[in-house]
Amino acid sequence: MIDYEQILTELREEKAACQYAYGEMVPVFYVQALRKAIKDIMDCRDCAAEAERMAREVQQV
Repeated sequence: MIDYEQILTELREEKAACQYAYGEMVPVFYVQALRKAIKDIMDCRDCAAEAERMAREVQQV
């Protein structure tokens, strides 16, 4: 099973490390890519949670 929280934590740490190291000089494309990756992983996590919920409902019927 994919650990979405671990992936999100690592992406957020990468973003924070870049901002700390480079201040406002982090390339925009990199910041945008990190934001998109974080959003996409959150969407995947939410989708997986919904699929699990639906599977539990089907098993109960």
